[in-house]
Amino acid sequence: MRALTRIIVIALILAAGTGLYWVDTLRRAGPEPAADAKTPHEPDAYFVDFTLRRFENAGIRTYRLAGERMTRFADDRSTLIERPDLDYRPVEAAPWQATAARAKTEPDSDRVELIDDVVLRQIPENEPPMTIRTSRLTVLTEAGRADTDRPITAESRAWEIDATGMTAWFDRDRVELHHEVNGRYEPQSTR
Repeated sequence: MRALTRIIVIALILAAGTGLYWVDTLRRAGPEPAADAKTPHEPDAYFVDFTLRRFENAGIRTYRLAGERMTRFADDRSTLIERPDLDYRPVEAAPWQATAARAKTEPDSDRVELIDDVVLRQIPENEPPMTIRTSRLTVLTEAGRADTDRPITAESRAWEIDATGMTAWFDRDRVELHHEVNGRYEPQSTR
């Protein structure tokens, strides 16, 4: 009888130990994620001091995008860029350069959203440069175009223009101002 009691006690101790181990394993694993739970917005890759170049089929460079840091996120494959510098080179027009505090791009898209302290500059060869400042600018690299619906200030050597909203056509050397356009022109002396 004593042997049977010992076997029962040992079996109970083993069952209790196994149960405690199972509960502790479940506690450490935490709850299972729901089937529809979203992936957290966490980086899966980053580059420091990077430069990307885009070329046409004939080997002519269309634009260069550089920055201090580029971070890609796993959940939506979006990319954030710190201190972007976009240099756009149309084939038959003056080059353009855009800088900002940061930028965002979406996967499989030619859209670059420049955010905060945006400066867009057209640099013609034999004329003074034109500088446009705004808080947000969307650049469509395939279309060769930049758009904003925010207030802008455009300036060159002899003039300054304030407006709300703008479209710049890189390939056409053309800027359309949308609303509330006010300007000032000061003729340069020809001494």
